[in-house]
Amino acid sequence: MVTGSLLFLVSLWEVYIAGIRVLDLMAVVLAAVTWMRSRSDPLEGSPVAGFMLIAVVLLIHSTRGILASPEAIKPALGLILGVAVAIFLVGTKHPAGPMAKILKALIVANIAAFLLQLFVYYGTGRILNYYAFIGLEPRLMSWFFRPAGLYLEPSSYAIMLLALLTLYRFSGGRSLWLDLLSVATMFLSISLWAFVAAGLYIAMFRPWVALWAVVGGAMFGGFILSLGVIDPFILEWILKRVSNPTADGSAMSRYSGLIALLDRTEFESWFGRGVSNDFLATGSSSASFIINATGIIGTLAITCVWLLILPAGRRLKAGLVFALMLLAAPLWTAVWWWVWLALAVAIALPAGSPRDCQPARRTGS
Repeated sequence: MVTGSLLFLVSLWEVYIAGIRVLDLMAVVLAAVTWMRSRSDPLEGSPVAGFMLIAVVLLIHSTRGILASPEAIKPALGLILGVAVAIFLVGTKHPAGPMAKILKALIVANIAAFLLQLFVYYGTGRILNYYAFIGLEPRLMSWFFRPAGLYLEPSSYAIMLLALLTLYRFSGGRSLWLDLLSVATMFLSISLWAFVAAGLYIAMFRPWVALWAVVGGAMFGGFILSLGVIDPFILEWILKRVSNPTADGSAMSRYSGLIALLDRTEFESWFGRGVSNDFLATGSSSASFIINATGIIGTLAITCVWLLILPAGRRLKAGLVFALMLLAAPLWTAVWWWVWLALAVAIALPAGSPRDCQPARRTGS
């Protein structure tokens, strides 16, 4: 299935070779070849029109960025290729049943890679690097070991798992053991963003589990600590990050500049500076990147268009996940980000869902 292959390629969005996301390029070629070989009707419907409108906004700000600095060509190209793949996906049918199977397989693969890396480290003291053969080095050691599975940073693992889980639930997938394993591994990544992501997912899709998770987690944590399995320093470090985020260097580097940017009243705050990689002064988050590029007005326009073309029954949950992911690492130039945005719209609602929640689609077979 083309969608499954495309999903697998773009899910490994941290894989760079010579500074290029080679798997993203392969996914773009796959989408282009599939579209050219298909004999389907021209793309129609509000989701396609919505993403085309987003493409126009991004093209305008990409042009601004390139005129200001030729170095903006690379991030601009990532944006345009990403939104082009999104247009391809929303113009294609994605039945809920097959999509649920594909997404479940990807979730299981991610969890398995994470747990294997965890067991190898605590069993042998060695870090299992899945990308040593291409020279990539995962950032898993700070004061202690924090696994990331198929990714280079623990928070990246949580980003991918939250995105996959959300799409899995949108496609009608439902598995308690998969949810529990996913949430458990998010916590084991010891990432502040992962803690919030796990909590949001439970609150949205397993609210009845939340209370039992808190009580059971506290009892289990106390039992493990009493056995001396977990270093008390790790728990102290976690509590310090959770209780006082302003003392967390990682959180401050990601969000403090964003707060300063939103406090400004200049033209650039409202209309952006154009697409650029020179945005880290305003924070290293997805929100910082897109506000720096398109301004507050452009960011709100893109967000509102996307929310409007979502099936009505998904808007709240998808919007909450979208908002949280804006506070994660910059993702806009990764094709994966656009695949997630597109599939949140395009995956067919499971049987029995209200007809008025279906997104508008093109006609024809």
